Amino acid sequence: MKIRVKVVATKTMIIDSDKWDEMVAAEGTHQPFEEFYIQQYVKGCLVEDLRNNPNRGTYSIELLED
Repeated sequence: MKIRVKVVATKTMIIDSDKWDEMVAAEGTHQPFEEFYIQQYVKGCLVEDLRNNPNRGTYSIELLED
């Protein structure tokens, strides 16, 4: 038997360049205030949210026939 699990969760953050500089300095990194690095940071925050709160987001389960 196979199942398909679909999880949907979103994360919205407002980050200005000053806040970004403080966050990366606290983490010990020196990432520039660019879309790619901000995107990666927010995705990481979403993964942590999902890991720490199993009720976060929505899901659906579908049974697949063999």
